Amino acid sequence: MKRGKLIKQWARKHRREIFALTATVLFFLVAEFTVRALNLVGRPERGAPGVSPRLEKKIVDHPQLFWRFKPNQEMEGDGRHYHINSISLRDHEIVAPKPAGVYRILSLGESSTFGAGVADDETYTKVAERLLRERLPQRKWDVVNAGVGAYTSFQCVKYLELYGLALQPDMVWIFSGANDGLSSYMRNFANLKHGFGYTDKELYEIRNRFAGLLRLLNHSDLYKLFKELQTGRLLESYGKNVAGRENQLKQQRAWRPRVPAADRRENLERYVELARSHGVAPVFLLPAYWTTPPQPDDVMREVAREKKVRLIDLPAALYASGQFKKCWFAMDEIGGHPNPTGHRLMGEAIAAALVPYFNGSVSQ
Repeated sequence: MKRGKLIKQWARKHRREIFALTATVLFFLVAEFTVRALNLVGRPERGAPGVSPRLEKKIVDHPQLFWRFKPNQEMEGDGRHYHINSISLRDHEIVAPKPAGVYRILSLGESSTFGAGVADDETYTKVAERLLRERLPQRKWDVVNAGVGAYTSFQCVKYLELYGLALQPDMVWIFSGANDGLSSYMRNFANLKHGFGYTDKELYEIRNRFAGLLRLLNHSDLYKLFKELQTGRLLESYGKNVAGRENQLKQQRAWRPRVPAADRRENLERYVELARSHGVAPVFLLPAYWTTPPQPDDVMREVAREKKVRLIDLPAALYASGQFKKCWFAMDEIGGHPNPTGHRLMGEAIAAALVPYFNGSVSQ
């Protein structure tokens, strides 16, 4: 009885606060119902710069990797068909545990590794796999394409830590460069809404600190609509103030890259440490891009030299072929990604560099 009286007294004392809280809750409930009833989320579609809106519907949010492909799907995009397996990779089903006698290589990377615009078997990963099988038939080869569009070195290494090592690779490759230097404007569409302005490392720390709250909010269509509107504002700002001036603004430090140079070094060193601590041979693939001649001072090259890791210089290989200008899709076609010729030459360069290693004529 005494407790009931105290509750009534407390309620009378705080009736204004209770009324305000009740009104606020009712307001958001009505707003949530209205957004759902009118089906406002995702309409109209907005796409992030450099990312196909159609492919955006084929990914799922991930608190640590930021995004992954939805598993078990067939995707159409960039004029190509993409098969995604049950563990969200563009490859055949991966047998786990690894069969006896199989030498497995995990190929980490970005959209070039994924193979934007080329067929499943035209990616440099699969070209290298076929050549290894032809030249070293005494081994059973399984080279797994773990490339994901817009991934940075941070995401590649985080994938290796969370999922890649569980596939029991004997060797791992990493192709990562351009996305590290992009502005945080250029993140995947879903993550512009969550982490605009943060480096990948900062975004990871924030998202995991508030992972429970974000999971709860992502059940709300009202919250999703708010994020879409915020993203639209940011994309409009990007188009007005940044697009076409990225290099100039980067030099002026007008925006922060997704992965600053110090973080890039940390990621690549972590990659080597992770691989070697699990008995996996790390390999660096110095990434090749249509605008990029061979770079003598890339952080990847420095870490490879310091850690004594095999580095395969793909830009140099493409230039040496005499076909460098024939290796790329047009920018207005598939964003300057490597075409089948580019993938073939990169796959050939990788196989040529590794065959002597597997034959024992060179050391790691």
